[in-house]
Amino acid sequence: MAKKELPEVNIAKAHADWEGAECSRITTPSGQTVHIDSPAYAGGAPKGPAPTEMMMCAYAGATAMLLYRITQGMEVAIHSLEVDARGSYSPRGIAGMEGYHPRYTGVEVDIKIATDATPGQLEQIKADRRRRCPVHCVLAASGAEMKENWDVS
Repeated sequence: MAKKELPEVNIAKAHADWEGAECSRITTPSGQTVHIDSPAYAGGAPKGPAPTEMMMCAYAGATAMLLYRITQGMEVAIHSLEVDARGSYSPRGIAGMEGYHPRYTGVEVDIKIATDATPGQLEQIKADRRRRCPVHCVLAASGAEMKENWDVS
């Protein structure tokens, strides 16, 4: 298969239409739609995931996508893959309380993968994922303590 020509720079876009209270309908240029809302404890309906949940959705999804892309390039098979992501942050920081910051302070990802990768290939896959995942890079650059747990079979 011929390698795809990739642009040097790409611009990710999203558009929010406020629907009242803390709920917005988000649309993307590709036509995808999702609602973003506050969790119930913060007064949301909730009609959709909170922005903090969407960040973890992005991290889990990007991790799975990149693992597939990396292993395809190495001609390594994935037989099954599950990714769980969670992050801790201060709702008090989001509320604007003095002395609290809204950023994630800790992010953890559990990766359960069945693959035929050798131990050496697996170490390369892990390093490539951390280096190439834009969501991982944003979270790590924010100062969050990053932790990953691998369950490989």
